[in-house]
Amino acid sequence: MSNDYYLRPQTAWQFALDANPNIVKDSITFKSAGLPDYSKAGMAPFNHSGWPTTLSAKVRRVEWGIEKNSAARPPTSPACKSTTCGSPQEATLAPFGGTELRISEFPLADFAHAAAEESSQFV
Repeated sequence: MSNDYYLRPQTAWQFALDANPNIVKDSITFKSAGLPDYSKAGMAPFNHSGWPTTLSAKVRRVEWGIEKNSAARPPTSPACKSTTCGSPQEATLAPFGGTELRISEFPLADFAHAAAEESSQFV
């Protein structure tokens, strides 16, 4: 017999990346803390904190629904305009196996800044 678990997010999760698709390295930062010593007692590869790698990214809150007790499909990018998005904020993205609730695909918030850069290249 198996158990069913119902997990609810404890914090907001409806975010879109506020990243420039033309220059992603300026929008998302990779951080490495090095690999922990798993030979020590209590060290497990799937801990819920102290991850050896994380990403730091600017995100904006967007409208993103629930379907069948799960997150709906991500909103189509651009998920919002700068006037309809939430305020930009910094988020730490954990490795996929390091949390109980996971998001594997983020929409982009608004890439008007990318379109402006692209059009200026052709002037």
